[in-house]
Amino acid sequence: GLIDDGGLLAFDEDFEANLITEEPFEPDQLTSDQDSELYEIFLMECEEHLLVIGKALSGLEQQVVDTSQLSTGTIEHNLAELRRAIHTLKGAAGMTGFTVLADIAHLSEDLLDAIFEAGTVIEPSEVSVLSEAVSIIEVLSADPKKNKDQTILSIQKSISSALEKRGVTPALTLTEAAEITEPETEVRAEAEDESSVVSAESGNIRVSLESLDEIVGLEGELVVARGTMERGLDELIQTVNELNLAKEKLKRISQELETGFEVESLYGFGVSPVGVPVEAEQLATTGYSDFDPIELDRYSQLSLIIRSLNELSVDVNSIHSEMVEVTSELRGHMARQQLMMGVIQDKMMRVRLTPMSSVSRTFFRAVRQAADELGKKVRLNIVGDDVYLDRFVWNKVSDPVMHILRNAVDHGIESEDVRTSSGKPELATIEIEAVQQGNQVVLRISDDGAGVDLNAIRARMDEGTQLSDDQLFEKLFTPGFSTRTEVSQLSGRGVGLDVVRQNLYDLRGSVTLSSVQGGGTTFELRIPVTLSLNRAVIVSAANEQFAVPIHEVLEIRKVTGEQARGIGRGVLETGERVLPCKQLWTLVGLESSQDSVAHVESAIVLIVRVEGVETAVQVDTIIGQREIVVKDLGTHLKKVRGIAGATIMGDGSLLPILDVQELVASEPGLTKKAQPEQLKNLNRDLRVLVVDDSVSVRQSVSRLIRLQGWTPEPATDGVDALEKLDRFSPDIIVLDIEMPRMNGFEFMGVLRSNESHGHIPVIMLTSRVSEKHQQKALQLGVNHYQVKPYKEDEFIQLIRECI
Repeated sequence: GLIDDGGLLAFDEDFEANLITEEPFEPDQLTSDQDSELYEIFLMECEEHLLVIGKALSGLEQQVVDTSQLSTGTIEHNLAELRRAIHTLKGAAGMTGFTVLADIAHLSEDLLDAIFEAGTVIEPSEVSVLSEAVSIIEVLSADPKKNKDQTILSIQKSISSALEKRGVTPALTLTEAAEITEPETEVRAEAEDESSVVSAESGNIRVSLESLDEIVGLEGELVVARGTMERGLDELIQTVNELNLAKEKLKRISQELETGFEVESLYGFGVSPVGVPVEAEQLATTGYSDFDPIELDRYSQLSLIIRSLNELSVDVNSIHSEMVEVTSELRGHMARQQLMMGVIQDKMMRVRLTPMSSVSRTFFRAVRQAADELGKKVRLNIVGDDVYLDRFVWNKVSDPVMHILRNAVDHGIESEDVRTSSGKPELATIEIEAVQQGNQVVLRISDDGAGVDLNAIRARMDEGTQLSDDQLFEKLFTPGFSTRTEVSQLSGRGVGLDVVRQNLYDLRGSVTLSSVQGGGTTFELRIPVTLSLNRAVIVSAANEQFAVPIHEVLEIRKVTGEQARGIGRGVLETGERVLPCKQLWTLVGLESSQDSVAHVESAIVLIVRVEGVETAVQVDTIIGQREIVVKDLGTHLKKVRGIAGATIMGDGSLLPILDVQELVASEPGLTKKAQPEQLKNLNRDLRVLVVDDSVSVRQSVSRLIRLQGWTPEPATDGVDALEKLDRFSPDIIVLDIEMPRMNGFEFMGVLRSNESHGHIPVIMLTSRVSEKHQQKALQLGVNHYQVKPYKEDEFIQLIRECI
């Protein structure tokens, strides 16, 4: 099935999903007497046809640049598939009132007929025209209100020109069609929710992704509730086991009492039936004297108590047996419930999943456009078109993939003469391979180009000669880094691979790079199949428990002897590798529960990869693995260093989910000696003087300061700020430049010459972006120059760094 950017699904009654690309919209092309059910059916049918069209057109795009495939017969097959799908789409669009869409399909069909009937090879320019037409059809199917767009009308000229080159006169013009057939429209009132449109004939129902997300969220809550039930069941079983011990003890005591009483009775102690001692002559009249104690039982009060105790022991034994049976049945029910929840979870995940084929056409288009612009011949191969990912994940990962593809064409693939001189074919190859590994999908994007020019990277860096190849590769992901000296539409701005990594990071994924000089470059993207549920390793450190997402852990090791003692020196030796080693309790700011790391004889470590470097992280114990539901920490705790979220345990307690990569990457800035003091500074009530003549800016910054639990003090200009310095005594100052009476530069001159307050750090917050203003501010002693507008979390982090 498919699902599109609009976030709508169509799934049938047996729960299999057909994916739909557009959101519900007001059908401008439909007249008031047209059936909305027919309209919904067309949308689903259109999606199916567009999938076929996309695959056939992608095949044609590849075949026209790869001349080795021209004689294979696949072009004729792709032409026939494209022609058949567009013909059917044209008829369906015409029947439901999508006249402009139908007209574009009609013109496209005319061109395909001319190519097919002539029996000649399709030209690259004709493929481009058809690709443009299909792109417009996709736009129209998502939003028919764009039928007057000049881009849409321009397709007539392109197709007409292609037809004229083949000696065919177009039978239809879009301008005429739009003028003649565009009907008056009636806006349909949506009395029901957009997800409630049902097609009775097709057995499909269209559901918004938002509704599905709510269901998946409730499913996550069920996972948590089930964990609570399991914990309760475990406690019940423990109670039953304790009851069994008490039952056995009660049974033993009652048996001992009964045996002891019978022995004592044999010695002839005078005991009345009611337990009162009597004389021997009295026994003669009671009816017991004629019988030996062995011949006739005497029922005293004590014997009755012993009998009751025995009966109670039998009853407790019976209750225990019933409880054992009940707990066994409950355990069976829980196991079946887990199985059913697994099936439901799998079904719900599959509803959201779509194959790579649903987005691969955009990859082909990106490569073709970049190659056309640069005058290069490039072929894109895709392996694993049937690998599935959450649609939301595909949407997020498409941009990084297209950026890597454009980079490959621009940076990696050489010009034709260079490739020829180096013995490579003129037609370059880029390949995307998709493979599912557990709950992750691995995308490998490789090219046969020149590879990464490490010398160019070193030339841009002062310390480049001191870095290894892997470290140089990592520099490519640095914000603002580019080896290009000229800016083009494709590259040179220094905005690229850092965004790729950030996007993957937001998806709880990763990206690594490898390259061979002259042999090409490979990017490996690891992405979770879905973001709703995750598996995690539960670890403890300094008597606290944490969850570490399992996709962040390369391996778990228990080391002993010399390997363990090496951890005290901050390294872990594993065969030929020597890895840096950190302690988790240090990373999260806790005191170690171990006496001395330097003298440990055994240790447990997690091996993780941070910025391309494998690193060991020591923990106290591994508690186990479990499925977790990732919970957002909310606005106020959104940017806690090293914390990706939280999950709810079976007992209702919260467990932090660690972002190990961020923890390890930021750790060098917090040395063991400096950490306690820095944490003390970060946690105390900071006093921030906000100096700006704009009321809006003062209020906005002050609100942000208060959200951190800090104390702001507003000042309208430099004079007002100087008057408040002694009274308020700030820890840091946020300062504007342009203000009445005394501007920011004048204020800095006075501040830095003041013996009492000259040490206070200053962040200059201004809309001035010129180099001249920045240099002036730094010369006057400003600690950091921040341009408006700013990102709140980054601005708060900047304040933390300045103090």
